[in-house]
Amino acid sequence: MQNRILFLLIFFSFSLFSQNYNHIDYKVKNYSNILDIESLSEKIRNDFKTDEEKVRALFVWIVENIKYQASGSKWATTRLEFYFSDYQKKRDKRKKEVRIFEKAIKNKRTNCYGYSLIFNETCNLLNIESEIILGFSRGNLSNIGQEIDMKNHSWNAVKLSNQWKLIDITWANGYLEVEKTDNNDYYYFKSPKEFLNQHLPGNSKWQLVSNKISKKDFISRPILYPKYYSSKFKLIKETKGIFKMSKENKYVKINFNEVPVDPKLSYSFLKDHFLTPIKLKKNKDGSLNLNIKNKKKENTYLTLYSNLIPIISYKIEYID
Repeated sequence: MQNRILFLLIFFSFSLFSQNYNHIDYKVKNYSNILDIESLSEKIRNDFKTDEEKVRALFVWIVENIKYQASGSKWATTRLEFYFSDYQKKRDKRKKEVRIFEKAIKNKRTNCYGYSLIFNETCNLLNIESEIILGFSRGNLSNIGQEIDMKNHSWNAVKLSNQWKLIDITWANGYLEVEKTDNNDYYYFKSPKEFLNQHLPGNSKWQLVSNKISKKDFISRPILYPKYYSSKFKLIKETKGIFKMSKENKYVKINFNEVPVDPKLSYSFLKDHFLTPIKLKKNKDGSLNLNIKNKKKENTYLTLYSNLIPIISYKIEYID
């Protein structure tokens, strides 16, 4: 249920990040009889000239043709494996990779690692530099403040015009919904800073920002939605994603340094059936704040909206 709610919140902001790829998308959506990555790469190479066009075509084809499947056969495993040499280890790893992406294209279903492999393998055939990134993700509201022990997700980085761009095909494919949805361009070339709100690479170099964050910082953040960035909201500091409630403290206090003109703010708790409008209050130092009263102890999550579009979600915990 939380997965579905988080996806729907993000879905409202899809159109804000669309780019003019219509001619590429239209052509790729009419591809047929693609049975392997060799055929796919050849078709893309013949139809498009620039690397950026080819990457977009590849992204759209995967989203349109491969559904997400959280199978029991996960790419991350704790099983111990022993090898007599590095050559044997690499050979065995390669066999597994080929098996995964070939099965994914044949069955038209895969998990996050399968998506990453298809993208990476096809980029290699197109002579485009790309990488598979393994790391941690926050895919639902309960992940706010929740410890993550094992890497639980994979996505891609691709190099265009000597600059690394980030892509998450799994999330673009609407994996949070039971059925496939329209592709989400928000996860196509999303800025590294925004990407770090929900994706933390295991290797910090793939954060692609100068000020690296720790795993502790990552899990403690609130969830910031596309509208937060596009409307240029700015919290007064890196606010924690969990509010502690007690008998003495029943208010959620959110402080901003900057907000857009006439943001039309409202909020809802997880089980609410409606949004409640709320006004910002201006402080003497010029900052702005919201005081939201939490009337029910069963309220566990709070989402703030601007013009009916979500901008921030928080978790609420209670202290006896």
